[in-house]
Amino acid sequence: MIETVGVGQAETEVFEMTDVFLVLLSPGGGDELQGIKRGIIELADILVVNKADGNLEATSRSTVLDYKNALKLLKPRIQGWSVPVFPCSALEKNGIDQIWDKVNNLKDHLVKTGQLEKNRLEQRKIWLKNKKKNLILSAIESDEELLDKLGEKIKE
Repeated sequence: MIETVGVGQAETEVFEMTDVFLVLLSPGGGDELQGIKRGIIELADILVVNKADGNLEATSRSTVLDYKNALKLLKPRIQGWSVPVFPCSALEKNGIDQIWDKVNNLKDHLVKTGQLEKNRLEQRKIWLKNKKKNLILSAIESDEELLDKLGEKIKE
């Protein structure tokens, strides 16, 4: 399990190294549907709206509907899998079992369809590509003579 905070490149990097990409959302995030969260929603395998309790319970239900409707406009990323969207309350411990069930259902689906093996192969390719890129950058950064020459070329 990998947890990130916020939106950005870190989340797409996490997506590239996980079997299940679950996005935990706050209630009332309608504005998030446009722009910044859209990329992550397109990658999500499971969407969970947390804090579905107290004063935020109705807002959570509304947020679930907003995301369900938004997902209707997107092409499914995993063949044969519909991204579930549901509320939970960590405070009241509601929906926690449902999260675990959905994670296991998706994992079973990925294994059964061969997608898990395919995903892991792709993950290894991405890892290798990044490793090579980092080695090259490290070699360049540690070569003072080369850096000086590059600096001179940039000035020209």
